[in-house]
Amino acid sequence: MFDLIISEDNISDRLECTINKTFEVEVTDNKLNFINEKFKSLNFKYKINSSSFYLYITSPSQREFKSTELSKDGYSCSKGVFYSDNDFDYKLLTSMFLFKDELEGQFQYKLKTDIPGFDGWNSMEEFFFHLNRNLEWLVLRNYQFLPYNFFGNDHDIDLLCSDRELFVNVANARKRSSGISGYEVKIEGKFIDLDIRFLGDQYYDLNWQKRMLRTRVFSNDIVPIPNDENHFFSLLYHLLLQKKNFTKTSIERLSSILKKGDGFIKNCNERQLLYLLNNYMNENDYEFYLPHDLSLPVNLNYRKLKMKNKKKHNINPSLFKMIKRYLRILILKY
Repeated sequence: MFDLIISEDNISDRLECTINKTFEVEVTDNKLNFINEKFKSLNFKYKINSSSFYLYITSPSQREFKSTELSKDGYSCSKGVFYSDNDFDYKLLTSMFLFKDELEGQFQYKLKTDIPGFDGWNSMEEFFFHLNRNLEWLVLRNYQFLPYNFFGNDHDIDLLCSDRELFVNVANARKRSSGISGYEVKIEGKFIDLDIRFLGDQYYDLNWQKRMLRTRVFSNDIVPIPNDENHFFSLLYHLLLQKKNFTKTSIERLSSILKKGDGFIKNCNERQLLYLLNNYMNENDYEFYLPHDLSLPVNLNYRKLKMKNKKKHNINPSLFKMIKRYLRILILKY
């Protein structure tokens, strides 16, 4: 990774660190406001006042500066200069202005940039292409119509990413009123719902989430998805524990994943599938969790699995939180 410096003036002659790349960036005034709003939302103590500025990618091993305007500790700004050695800042800002292959090209660019996704995305392919270049993420399920036949066949995308905040900013998604994971993004002039699950949100065990991202594969060469094992068991977990009821349609969805043995699944009842999931969780040392997202329904299978796994597994949220969740269901019911 590299350090990042933004300056409204050319300060290359005042930097003693190794400059790997220099970008002279020009943006329109409305996009300048967009950039500053993004800075503000992320608590950056910096505002770009000029529609033309310089972006330097520098070596992280050398942080000596001739100018006292630049700090060596984290990010700071003074007199139109912003410096950061923060990995998040680097990923966000380069995704806004650059593509990864541009970081590997010539030494200096004069870049009149169109911020990706500023006015929405022209196509699902463009959206996925940009995300794949800048993020660690995958589509959890129902990816059959992606990216070419989504409209008219589906209405939302369930996904997992390593960092929700970074994903939201790179995707230019906006919040909708549906739990901590509910967002939407504009594609082909239409707003598409996104359910953004992220590492540590207890939607799945953290180690399982990391494994899904690490072992992901691609559908249609552009859609990142879980491999067959993770796809099947994460869907089984979702249908048994994160849906109000397990139905015949649930069985059909599980059967569609299996290339062989779908007859076995079709003949299983809910209790047998719970046993199957429980064994899988035990074998991989995964925990059962109630997710942080309170908009999700609570299935009573959680209680069954908790009783079955008193010695091996406990649902980690406190008893108080569990009682609150069940009380919430009763209030809504009556």
